[in-house]
Amino acid sequence: MATWTGAALTADELAQLALDKPLIGAAQAGDLITAAASMRWVAGALGDFGDTDRGDTNFPILLAVDRKHHARTKPSGASGTTFSLLFNFGATPPDIDSIFIVGHNLGTLGSTVLTVTVADNNLLTTNPRLLFTSAGIVTDNRIAILGLDDAVNDPSRISDGQYWRIGLTTSVSGLPQFGEIWFSRRRQLFHHSDLPYGDTDEETNTIRAESESGVIFDNTLAEGRSVKKAKIRTKNSDEEAPLDGWWTDAGRGAKGFVWVEKPSTAPNTFQVYKSDGKPRKSAPLQGPFDRVWSINMKEQGPFIAVE
Repeated sequence: MATWTGAALTADELAQLALDKPLIGAAQAGDLITAAASMRWVAGALGDFGDTDRGDTNFPILLAVDRKHHARTKPSGASGTTFSLLFNFGATPPDIDSIFIVGHNLGTLGSTVLTVTVADNNLLTTNPRLLFTSAGIVTDNRIAILGLDDAVNDPSRISDGQYWRIGLTTSVSGLPQFGEIWFSRRRQLFHHSDLPYGDTDEETNTIRAESESGVIFDNTLAEGRSVKKAKIRTKNSDEEAPLDGWWTDAGRGAKGFVWVEKPSTAPNTFQVYKSDGKPRKSAPLQGPFDRVWSINMKEQGPFIAVE
């Protein structure tokens, strides 16, 4: 059984975070969970794997870690005001320093307090640490947790953390729901995109038909999708490392990822993207050391613009 440890983020990561440089979360510890037995809904905000499983097969628990947030998981049975969602990331868990939550109803349930705990056994009694406690959550907006407090460092990066608990205490009795909970390892960029950069560009998906008389009809499928074409300039291997890490974490472009445009001033406005078109790593040299990385991305629905 591994013993979890915490470490400080690097000086560069902290400096660029303070300057509000973009941050990418492409790693998802949930990729290691392939069986529902490695997760559990239970009653009580301090629940553990010894408690009765409250999972609902109609709202499968694995929906919380499938890198998509259009479908939600929730517990079965009677409504309540305290629940836990438990995670077992296996014997070789990845580093985790960020948690992103999309598609929840915690605000609807009324001033919800959310906690994050890590421990070394399935009862969460060996080496437990409360890493995060939210203020009362009063909206159903997205939640970015970029500060995990290991008692020495805040923010910290947790290594070898096998057992995790999301604890919930609500003021209104109900059943909590989650579309996706990303347990990620951040990739902090050193630079904003080169200009021009369409940071607010959107598209609407339609099926278009035109009558013989020239009248155009559009059937809207989805509106408000963000599309971005970022050009990130790097000057050395240190600045390239986060982008190399993003590419690897995202399955060399095949998997979705979280993009946080303003992690210091507006972290909860993060969006979930996939590569736009055929995944491709493009970082041509612009000089002896300079490269420009092209990241073309298309937002995964539901879109933040219409939430």
